[in-house]
Amino acid sequence: MCGGRGGRRASGEMAGATRDRKRVQAREAKQAKEAKGTSSSSSSSSVAGRVWRLSRDPRGCRRVQEALAKAATDDERAALAAELKGHVWEAMVCPHANHVLQQCITIMRAASCSFIVKELEGRGTGAICEAARHAFGCRVLQRLLEHWPSHTMGIAEDLLSEGLLLCRHTYGNFVMQQLLEHGCEEQRSRLVRSMAEHALALGPDPRAGASLAKAVEHASDEDRAALARALLGEKRVLMGLACSRHGHIAVEDILELCEESECEEAIRQLTADLDTLRECRYGRSVANVLCQLTKVGDELSSPIAAQAVRGGA
Repeated sequence: MCGGRGGRRASGEMAGATRDRKRVQAREAKQAKEAKGTSSSSSSSSVAGRVWRLSRDPRGCRRVQEALAKAATDDERAALAAELKGHVWEAMVCPHANHVLQQCITIMRAASCSFIVKELEGRGTGAICEAARHAFGCRVLQRLLEHWPSHTMGIAEDLLSEGLLLCRHTYGNFVMQQLLEHGCEEQRSRLVRSMAEHALALGPDPRAGASLAKAVEHASDEDRAALARALLGEKRVLMGLACSRHGHIAVEDILELCEESECEEAIRQLTADLDTLRECRYGRSVANVLCQLTKVGDELSSPIAAQAVRGGA
């Protein structure tokens, strides 16, 4: 009997300890939640009314970005972003404030801060293209095209007015890559067709290689074929792309995504100078794709590749 009472007592103590532990855990979770809410409110209140001034400071811009990320509500976040009204263009080209604009675009809905797009569009076509060529402005345009594509049709139109030039620009090409990936089908098609018409100029340009790769990857089947034929029709353009940092991706996409006729012509041109491919870093990546497609190793076993090499000898 004593053993039974002792066992029940021990069991009751264990149950009590479990209940106490759960109460402590619940209390700690509640305190952590309250602390998080207080921290969010504290972050927002510490920058409220000073967003524009802090955004132009190296450390201040980080505080503003953190406050935007930790804001307790969408309304609180929108109130902070609203302090940038009238300063969007200046913020876009500022080495610090551009990061705050990017944060707004990345974590907020377009409707919550529509003033950003309106202020940029209000500057006109030339200004948008100028921003695309700017080291900091290009970053903001990239985020806009990436996160708010349906709200940036006007900006995309402005960019298309100098599309080919921007594809060849040090900073502009990054903006055009986003347009090619996230833009509407009609705008993308216009740009890709224009690129096909000027393949001879774009192909050898190392800054245009990444845009060509995006075009091949995201274009419609018809536009992709037209661009591929244009690149294949210019002597040595394909080989030059294959040996370049970004261009080799365009070549690999042609090999993997294009129809049989374009793919076979690409294989013919590339296997005719396989040794050159294998001598450069990026060319080796293309050579590996060729090996997978045509089973070209040290001994060429693909009839297409073998015939191409014999023809080029």
